[in-house]
Amino acid sequence: MNLIDKSYRYQSLLAVFCSSRADETNGAGDIGLNNGGPIMRSTQQFSITLPNDMAAAVADKISSGAYASVSEFMRDGIRALMERDAAIDKWLREEVIPRPPGISGRSV
Repeated sequence: MNLIDKSYRYQSLLAVFCSSRADETNGAGDIGLNNGGPIMRSTQQFSITLPNDMAAAVADKISSGAYASVSEFMRDGIRALMERDAAIDKWLREEVIPRPPGISGRSV
């Protein structure tokens, strides 16, 4: 079984686990009660499709032990993108298009 097959098998097993857990929820994936009401989820589930080379890269990282799951890998990648975007925004604001002296950051 190659790494891509293992990744798809993992995703299938995860989907089965999640659907079996749906019986214990209020239908939205919320498990348990909080003061008589459902506990609100702090996560959102996505389904993504990757080209084979990207799927293999994800599977390689997981099989190497660098990441425990596809979700962990994706969260780390998204955090890195968010940090990069924040750094670019800061660079643009402070160095590329700095505000002239006496101009505040508020719009008129």
